[in-house]
Amino acid sequence: MKEIAGIFGPQWTSERLLPKIVELYSDSPGYTNRVTALQTLPQFMNLSSYDMTLSLLQRALKDSVANVRFCACKMIVQLLKGPDGTKVRSLINDKLKGMLSELESDRDVDVKYFAVQAVKNCEGAKTRSPVRRGSLAKADDGHNVDSDAQLSSCP
Repeated sequence: MKEIAGIFGPQWTSERLLPKIVELYSDSPGYTNRVTALQTLPQFMNLSSYDMTLSLLQRALKDSVANVRFCACKMIVQLLKGPDGTKVRSLINDKLKGMLSELESDRDVDVKYFAVQAVKNCEGAKTRSPVRRGSLAKADDGHNVDSDAQLSSCP
């Protein structure tokens, strides 16, 4: 995805690609497509519109599915650690930090954990890679899903 965005440039990415990703997120009844849309964001953040990306993250932080919320938190951490981290940090602090702070008390343990990591990264604190065992997340149908094998990406 990053290579495609690089070939076509920032204008094309902002006008064509990112709206399709937002559409994928918006039109999807299943949480896996929303997670997939979120996972693309760090790949071309420096080539696209920050406003549209932050707007999508705002929606994801309020999603009814816990896996989408914690994926959004993980994507925020990746963006903060990326090449535009300093620029992104001020935007995230302005637009998303309050929402992240609220998620620190989410009823889902995974959302809480990744929200704490995101807030620490907003503040510039160093965080270690998450190591959790036996962690369960809720799928759309209410069943628990073991997420041990999915620590480096979103489910």
